[in-house]
Amino acid sequence: MLAIVLGYRRYSFADDKTGELIEGFTLDYVDPFTHHLSEDRHGLPCFSISTRNALALEAVPGVYELDIQMRPGKGNKPTMTLLSAEFRGNADFVKIVKSCESGKAA
Repeated sequence: MLAIVLGYRRYSFADDKTGELIEGFTLDYVDPFTHHLSEDRHGLPCFSISTRNALALEAVPGVYELDIQMRPGKGNKPTMTLLSAEFRGNADFVKIVKSCESGKAA
């Protein structure tokens, strides 16, 4: 799926039961094709997804092709996991804002 990746953060913690070191990344993104339009929600929802795979994102924010997989999580409830993120283009919000300041919409 194509998405705008807003940012990511690294995590690292010890598993409570096993003591195993758990490391990975949580990525925040919006799907520009998913709009909320209801009485109490409007606009693009921001999603978070985690991965234990190494991330080497070319530009953030940026447009990426995200490969997402569903797997069983706690209590066998579905959990989404990020497998990979392939860079497709820049998402230059500063350029958009500056173009609006000058009266030219991007």
